Amino acid sequence: MAVATCGPGSIGTSGPPSPSPRKEEARAIDPRELVGDPKSYVGQNFYVQGYAVSVEQQVDYTWVNLQAQVPGRQLTESIVVELRPRDSKVLKDDCYRVYGIGAGTQQVTRTFNNATATIPYVRSYAWEAIARDLFGFGCSTTPASRLDQIPVATPLPYVQPATVAPTVIATPRITSVPVVTSVPVVVRVPSSVVVSIHDPALEYRVFYSGQVRQFDAIISDQFDKIMTGLPIRWSVMPPGFGTITSTGAFTAGRTSGRGSVVATAGSASGQMDFYTELLVATTIQVSPWPDNLRPGQTQQFTAVVKDQLGNILVGQAVVWSLSPGLTGTVTSSGLYTAGAPSSGGVRATVGSISNFVIVSIY
Repeated sequence: MAVATCGPGSIGTSGPPSPSPRKEEARAIDPRELVGDPKSYVGQNFYVQGYAVSVEQQVDYTWVNLQAQVPGRQLTESIVVELRPRDSKVLKDDCYRVYGIGAGTQQVTRTFNNATATIPYVRSYAWEAIARDLFGFGCSTTPASRLDQIPVATPLPYVQPATVAPTVIATPRITSVPVVTSVPVVVRVPSSVVVSIHDPALEYRVFYSGQVRQFDAIISDQFDKIMTGLPIRWSVMPPGFGTITSTGAFTAGRTSGRGSVVATAGSASGQMDFYTELLVATTIQVSPWPDNLRPGQTQQFTAVVKDQLGNILVGQAVVWSLSPGLTGTVTSSGLYTAGAPSSGGVRATVGSISNFVIVSIY
């Protein structure tokens, strides 16, 4: 199951809700039919129920990515619900029955793999919190507000036996005994782990030594339901390609090549591959560009070295030299002393890259 993010700026098709819709007139629908032909439900009054995968609180409304349940089946379909007015009581992972009007489709982005998808879009005018089912994996059909109205079986009151006359044998009274049925306990365990980068704008997973990136993990159980609150063990393979904290903060190491960030929950694990590159000198800027010099006059030059990201590299070994034809001398620190009248370049070199300025002596 993929979690999706949505927003008010990406509505595909929509239609105005019918005037003053009522819950009593709403009909239950199979969300598979809504997903299959959302246009046919535009303006229709219906209700679905399911659990909130994600909730986004805006200024005057609430966006909900709802996993709507297929009646009688362990299947769900994704729909986007707009709740107006804004309601802060709607919580992620809780179950709801949503009454609404079909409004077309909504464009969403899967945080699972950054892929886009078009899913049904519903404008809700009323909602009810509902309880989890018997095993806690789905949503029951009873609203939470009505749970206290469900009749509970109570044992029969104790009846004092009648007084038995000396010559009469009392017939024992038979009362019904409630039968207790044991409920099987199903244990949810992690079954799959999906690792992702917290910043979806990172299209290429190439990190430079020293860069820090936040990783996330989505854990699902054997029923493909998301599990939260579980401890996650993070690691980097091979170890020399970086380090990672217990919260998923990764720091790229000083090794070039391909590595993996691994997240483990219970016996399930998942990974995301990445590439690391070393930061190296890419450009040199020599300054200043002096006015004409006279013989014997001195000029201090400096070189600024930057890496491929545009960051200044300090501590680089700069080699200073003069081009053929320019007289004078230059020290290892870039101090130039003009010689006889001539013209040429003062050059700074780091590794295989270099740059220069032109000097003229009169």
